[in-house]
Amino acid sequence: STASSTISVPLSPVPGENLYRGFMADKRREMQYYALLELSKGRGINAGKFRKMFGLGPEQAFPQAVSLLKALGKASIRDGGIKLLARSPRDRFVHAIFFLDHAEIAKVRRSLH
Repeated sequence: STASSTISVPLSPVPGENLYRGFMADKRREMQYYALLELSKGRGINAGKFRKMFGLGPEQAFPQAVSLLKALGKASIRDGGIKLLARSPRDRFVHAIFFLDHAEIAKVRRSLH
């Protein structure tokens, strides 16, 4: 089999006019962002898909968040996957925030002042 390559085509023929924005994210942040997106959208986290992407299951990656939400009756765990029980988008988002690091949340809050 041959390896495929991705070719990036600039938006402008003038190199100085092309602007690329982004940030470096480590594996932990990628797992958190994935969890936040999937859970706040109401899709839940599929354990097999998560394990394939990150090399460990969501319960292993987020033991405190899963344990707390499960104890509070806010999440269900089935076959290692996680589903939030909240119905409203606001409540799903609030519960999904449990998967972010508290230090990261505090840092963001400080930057808003």
